[in-house]
Amino acid sequence: MSFSFSSFVPSPSFIHYIDNNIEPLNYPECPGVYVMVDQEDKVIYTEQAQNLRTTMKTYATSNSESKVLSEVTKGNIKEIKIFCCQTELDAVILEHYFINSGLYLGRYNNQQTKIKKRGFFKETGTEINGDFENKKMKLHDH
Repeated sequence: MSFSFSSFVPSPSFIHYIDNNIEPLNYPECPGVYVMVDQEDKVIYTEQAQNLRTTMKTYATSNSESKVLSEVTKGNIKEIKIFCCQTELDAVILEHYFINSGLYLGRYNNQQTKIKKRGFFKETGTEINGDFENKKMKLHDH
């Protein structure tokens, strides 16, 4: 029996509806993927995080001039869909799938995601050295 992502779309672990601002304590301290959705139900941004709470704290307290942060501060974000993952690698793979499949491709995302940049999957069953925690990973056939 084979597996295909096209027949499996994960459900969010939870959806945080934004009133006025992002409350970082509402988010778990785990790796995962978050999807920001605007008032018109359009995806603004999809990204993976090593720690969802830390990432949301950055959005809540940063003075950066990023386009995504400006959407948050203007109140244009209606909800944030949270997908908790067991490992950061799971989050990177899920983010890659969401963006490159177009399922959650946000207006501020580009389709070349971290898997291509970090060189995770060059060849199955071989060791590769990406910048993912500077560890060598061995990919196994299952």
